[in-house]
Amino acid sequence: MDALALRAARVEVVRAWLPRLAVGAGMLAVIAVTVFLLDRNFHHAVSFALLVMALMLALARPKALLIGVLVQLPLIPRWGTFLGIRVPDLLTPLLSLSLVGIALWWLADRRREPLRFRVFDLLVLAFLLMGQLNLHAGEFAIDLPKWQFRGIIVPGLAYFAIRLLMLNGRGAKGLLVWQLGAGMALSTILLLEALLHRSFLYRSMGGHFYMGVYQPAGPFQTPYFAAAYLTVLLPLYLYGVDGGFGLERRRVFTVGMALAIAAVGVSLERGAWLSVLAALAVCAMHPTLRGKAGAALGIGVLLFALGFLASGHIWIETRLTETDNVEDRQRFLHAAGRILGSPEWDPLRGIGYGGYVATAYLYMPPRSYYDDTREPEADRGRALHNDYLTTLVEQGLLGAGVLLGLLVAIGARTRAALRERAGPRYRNDRRLVVALLASIVALLVGSLTHNCFGDSTVMLPLWVSCAVLFSDRALAAEPAVGAV
Repeated sequence: MDALALRAARVEVVRAWLPRLAVGAGMLAVIAVTVFLLDRNFHHAVSFALLVMALMLALARPKALLIGVLVQLPLIPRWGTFLGIRVPDLLTPLLSLSLVGIALWWLADRRREPLRFRVFDLLVLAFLLMGQLNLHAGEFAIDLPKWQFRGIIVPGLAYFAIRLLMLNGRGAKGLLVWQLGAGMALSTILLLEALLHRSFLYRSMGGHFYMGVYQPAGPFQTPYFAAAYLTVLLPLYLYGVDGGFGLERRRVFTVGMALAIAAVGVSLERGAWLSVLAALAVCAMHPTLRGKAGAALGIGVLLFALGFLASGHIWIETRLTETDNVEDRQRFLHAAGRILGSPEWDPLRGIGYGGYVATAYLYMPPRSYYDDTREPEADRGRALHNDYLTTLVEQGLLGAGVLLGLLVAIGARTRAALRERAGPRYRNDRRLVVALLASIVALLVGSLTHNCFGDSTVMLPLWVSCAVLFSDRALAAEPAVGAV
């Protein structure tokens, strides 16, 4: 018996050490491959090391990796340079690994709760895959499958990742708090850029000058996308000001709200200003958020008035009254109408993803303020700046139907969430429901004047808000004093 016990003890020791030896061997292999790549390409070596670390984190702490994605999104560019260092595309692999890690974690959890399927899940999947199923067949300089995957499918992975996590109210709010903290950092960066009239962190990015005033863009592709990102977060800041993330954090989110409003103001993007008004109007649906929305509007008007006076009525007044941009949008709409009436457009499937950008310049009337010799080539590659009409042109009635279904489902879910209770002692946090709806509306209104659906950095916070809205446990909260 002693010999058998000794042999069993040795087997247990070996079993205990096997995982450690495997991890050690894996680390040595990673180091060896990294050293090998360093001798050939520094960027490939760094990317390989980061991907391995991300994969390990995805399997061990999938929620932590998702939080890391949300934090780095408004701080590190999708492409370009950060502090003079070339940055690879981090969002695509990190979000993909997050979804893989969370899916494996969910499958391995024997105590997992059943995932309640929603029609909205299928609509989101259809929305993400529409472009891959119907790409424009004409010659185009951009790799359309990769463009559609990175711009549309990748941010949508966050929706399914959060749905698989099945976060409760505390977990969902923790995720949103991290995202809002990163938004405060972005607001600060944009305000500093506007003050210094240059981009001091992102050398290959940045905004542009308008009437001698610098429009900051931070790590985003354009000033509008930076402002649009903050408009999506603004209703959640209001929720925090109202004590939704804890009474002790109200002052922090008050500062965040003021920074976001100021940053959107200095962006000089009229579409973002309109989105803010729409979001505040939705927030006014809830009694306790109504006063905060009015305060936010007051801060915005005050800052706008100060900027108007400080500029000598020049650049803000010119920005509000300029017509060149309006004329461009009219020309884009004219081209869309001609495409819809052309034989190339299939009523059911459209002309394919990327088709408008590839062909619209052939349908546009000449610009009144450009040299005619530059037409029509001067308009090659111009986007429609209206996501809904773009969907109809490129994806036809089928794509427009999917988009309409998404909007109807969001409205129906909001109405149901405002009415239903999650249990005898718990009920849905109505303030959070209204704030999430306002967050979604902010981007949907912005999509009337811009092409947001194809930009991953703007769409990611939208899908986060949708995922929380469509998660039953994430909305459940104890009734707070004064909450309705």
